[in-house]
Amino acid sequence: MNAEIKAIWLSNLEQIARGTLSKIDRKLEESGGVLTEDHEVMSSLCMGYLYLLMLCEEQDLLSFDDDNPIIKLINKQETIH
Repeated sequence: MNAEIKAIWLSNLEQIARGTLSKIDRKLEESGGVLTEDHEVMSSLCMGYLYLLMLCEEQDLLSFDDDNPIIKLINKQETIH
């Protein structure tokens, strides 16, 4: 995956996660503060993705100058949390 496609892919996933959280927030308001288990799980997944993306960006773990696949950029011996 080249660097430009990688950046677009990660950006699209970020937009999907933020959009999903917005929809869940609207459903929460409409339901009077009651979420289904599915909404709670999806909300946790989206927040987790956004948090990890932020950590990766802060620590420069996702270099867009590198054309290697993302999985090859991850140091499996290093944790980011």
